[in-house]
Amino acid sequence: MEIGEIWAYRDGGDTRGGRLVRVEIVYLDHPRRPGCVHVRLLDGEDAGVQEWVSPDRLPVTWAEVERVRRDDERLEAAIKNSEHALGTAALEAAKHVFNAVKATGLFRFRATKPGAGVLEVAEPAKAAEWLGWDEAELGDGADGFRDRHGTYIAAWPMTMRIAARIALRRPNDVLPAVLHRMAEVRDEHENATYGRLRTSRKLERWEAVARVLHEWCGEEATDRYDELEALRAEVDRLGAVVEAAVAALRRKGHHAIAATIARDLGVRISSPPGRGR
Repeated sequence: MEIGEIWAYRDGGDTRGGRLVRVEIVYLDHPRRPGCVHVRLLDGEDAGVQEWVSPDRLPVTWAEVERVRRDDERLEAAIKNSEHALGTAALEAAKHVFNAVKATGLFRFRATKPGAGVLEVAEPAKAAEWLGWDEAELGDGADGFRDRHGTYIAAWPMTMRIAARIALRRPNDVLPAVLHRMAEVRDEHENATYGRLRTSRKLERWEAVARVLHEWCGEEATDRYDELEALRAEVDRLGAVVEAAVAALRRKGHHAIAATIARDLGVRISSPPGRGR
């Protein structure tokens, strides 16, 4: 960026989607305005007006403005193609899927307006390999496109496909947190002394999310997880039995026997590996 150049300025309250107007670069990086750019508006009623603006609002030179407008149009189409996702159990399930793999840095998911259901994939080639897909799966089409930076923008139908793919390949990353939270909500509902209608609706929402995740993760993975949960519950139950037996022996004065059991089995019987709670 140089003084005297003509750039596209994003007018309005957002750095994406606002009106693009022509401006001339007047001054760069004033000591009192660090990081800002002084511009002069060139067209319309505001022609000649000067102001300091953030560089984020200057996406490209005016010669390249059509590329930005094209991206804006396609993003708006993706947002419109995702409107039906808002408020659905699948959208909530997708949010948990992408949260579970946030550490990969591959996906940026929009769970709220504007653009709920839209997914940004900064490195499509790397993401496709991670998903076990051919890169062509993330090509331009009705459900997604690559913008001028090479970022893949997915509308909700493709976002849902990607979320389901992740859940199928990484069920152990996706299921535990959601099902643990659902168990907490179920306990809250069962133990509620008032507000049971509220807790019932809350439980229904979480159960709907769990059903979507069960479908995405596949029956085999879900069965394995359910079996492991059942094993953990049985271990907890046996641990409680052992604790009670040791306590009863001590109360009866059989301290040596109680000490032997406690030493051999521990104060609680150990849980199976991978408990993670």
